[in-house]
Amino acid sequence: MKYGNLVLERYDFLMVKKYLQGPLGLEDYTHGTVLALLKENLQKAIVQEKKI
Repeated sequence: MKYGNLVLERYDFLMVKKYLQGPLGLEDYTHGTVLALLKENLQKAIVQEKKI
């Protein structure tokens, strides 16, 4: 990653956060690991108000 963190538009950030809060039908261990990594990276994400 160029910036070292995720860079998301505000709308996309909120959409991903909403999805992660809902009930997740995890199929296997790999999905759970990837989603945990995504949650960790979202905590450090850079959120832009508008598209660049």
